[in-house]
Amino acid sequence: MFWELQARETLLDFHRNQDTIMTNQINRAERFQKKQLKELKEAGQVDMYPEVSLRNMEEIFRNIAIVVLISVLLIVSPMFLSDRSKQMTELQYTSRTGRHLFRKKFAAGMFSSFIVMTVLLAVYLSFYSLNDPSAFFEVPINSFIAAHYWYHLTFFQYIVLSIVAIYVLGFILTIISMGISTLVPSFISLIGIQVIVVLTLLIFGLKYMLSLMVSMGVPIWLVPVLYGILIMGVILITWRLWMRERKLDIVL
Repeated sequence: MFWELQARETLLDFHRNQDTIMTNQINRAERFQKKQLKELKEAGQVDMYPEVSLRNMEEIFRNIAIVVLISVLLIVSPMFLSDRSKQMTELQYTSRTGRHLFRKKFAAGMFSSFIVMTVLLAVYLSFYSLNDPSAFFEVPINSFIAAHYWYHLTFFQYIVLSIVAIYVLGFILTIISMGISTLVPSFISLIGIQVIVVLTLLIFGLKYMLSLMVSMGVPIWLVPVLYGILIMGVILITWRLWMRERKLDIVL
């Protein structure tokens, strides 16, 4: 009860001092943030709801993304290297359809990743639903205390956007992992390179491409540019790998 009374008093203070709080935040904000903060102040989407549910959702989705991405990596990493380590490539390429196996394996890897991500998301989101987040589904995310975002999304739209981001990151990691699997000479090399890729993605990628993807704490152009670079990169990787397979000579 004492904790609830203290929390209620804090919320009342935010409601009573909204104008002063927003004015101070606008004065302290960077130049590229001021316009958005002024629009939020005029719309009244400021410091109306406790931020506990929002922070809880962001933390849970970050942990879900970590589990999903590592699971995808474990599934698709050995896909191409496994056949090469067993010296099956030479035998496959002697048949008419041998070189088309690359496309089939690639499609199978993407489909497998989709199934893994869907199953894991369904399981973990069912656990998350036990927190009863539906009470805030229609609340604008900019209305939570100390939360400022570039886009006027509701809490439910923010959840959907986070799920889409996890899928996109999962497919990007899938293509990168399969690309590495076609190039490395051994499983030891595969593990070593994949560890670097995963650590980079988990330490830096998830921060900007999931946790801060719509946050006003970073420039509005940064996250779309990062996604654009990665998507163009994996498209180039896919094209180069396919061209390499078409022209690859078999040395007996």
